[in-house]
Amino acid sequence: MYKFFNNGALLLDGGSRGRPLYLVGAMRRFVGVFFLSLCLLLSFGGCGYSFQGGESVLPPGVEKLYIPDVINRSSDPSITGLLTEALRERFERFGVVRVVEEARDADATLKVKVLQVLSSSQTSSARTDVSQELNLSILLAGELTQKNGVILWKNPVIKGSQAYGNLAGAVVSSSAQFAQSGLGAGDLEALNQRELSRSQQQQALEGLVEEVARQIYEEAVAPDF
Repeated sequence: MYKFFNNGALLLDGGSRGRPLYLVGAMRRFVGVFFLSLCLLLSFGGCGYSFQGGESVLPPGVEKLYIPDVINRSSDPSITGLLTEALRERFERFGVVRVVEEARDADATLKVKVLQVLSSSQTSSARTDVSQELNLSILLAGELTQKNGVILWKNPVIKGSQAYGNLAGAVVSSSAQFAQSGLGAGDLEALNQRELSRSQQQQALEGLVEEVARQIYEEAVAPDF
């Protein structure tokens, strides 16, 4: 039973003034929406959706990964150590798998091959005909194989590129890449053309291997959102 008071409010019957029915309905709708949102949030969490890279698409039982030294077919020997270390650090960072030292201890093995590393001109000075900005590009192939021989992931064409300055006037001394080089703006004048190009190319290479290591990680084990 319900009662109407002089002010027109519809109240719950019960010997004392209750809440208006429209408020009761609104509260019930709010509680329902709240619990529905909470259930959806917990459901996504339980399904492995995470924006921190802490989940993977690897099958159950693949917990230990072996990453041997990359096979380097390029003319730059330094990329072997740089890329191998970048890959191991990337896969260990989020705790998705544990990188092991021996293949016999692993549930799967990640093999990466460097096919090509090229440096090409992007812009040049019309006055000196010297390249002001160069582009460093890399071509890789990768494969993740379970110890039973099943291929979990494979990509024969992995590409990456990064531009870098070749002249003192083309180097942005306020950029993050220049800051990582350990040089000051005044050091540019003291460096000859060859030294400057080599320094900038090394910084570009280090940034490039970090980028392709991230790309391989996301393709091989990170879930799609």
